[in-house]
Amino acid sequence: MDFYDDVKQTAEMAGEKIGQFADIAKIKVKVLDIQSKLKALYEKLGKAVYFGNEDDLSAIVEEIDAKRGQIIDLENRLDELKNKKVCGDCGKSNVKDATYCNYCGSRL
Repeated sequence: MDFYDDVKQTAEMAGEKIGQFADIAKIKVKVLDIQSKLKALYEKLGKAVYFGNEDDLSAIVEEIDAKRGQIIDLENRLDELKNKKVCGDCGKSNVKDATYCNYCGSRL
C-alpha cells in the first residue's frame, strides 16, 4: 500500500502545482490587461494636458492611481504564490525565508 500512497500523494502535489501555475498565469494576464489600460490612460492624460482640458485631469489621475494600485495588489499576490517576500525599502522580491534584501540589504 505504500507505493499507491506515494503515487496518490505525488499526484495530489502535481495537481496543486498545476493549479498554482494556472493562478500565476491568470494573474499575469490581468496585469498585462491593466497595463494596456494604463497606457491608454497615460495617453489620455497627455492629450488633456496638451489641449488644456484641466477639468479632466483629476479624474484621469485618479483612474491611473487606481490601476497602479490594482497592479501592485496583483504583483503582491504573485509574490505570495511564488513564496516570495517583498522588500519594504526597494520593492524587490526576495525568497520567503530571507532575513535581508538581496538587492538593497535592508532587513525584511
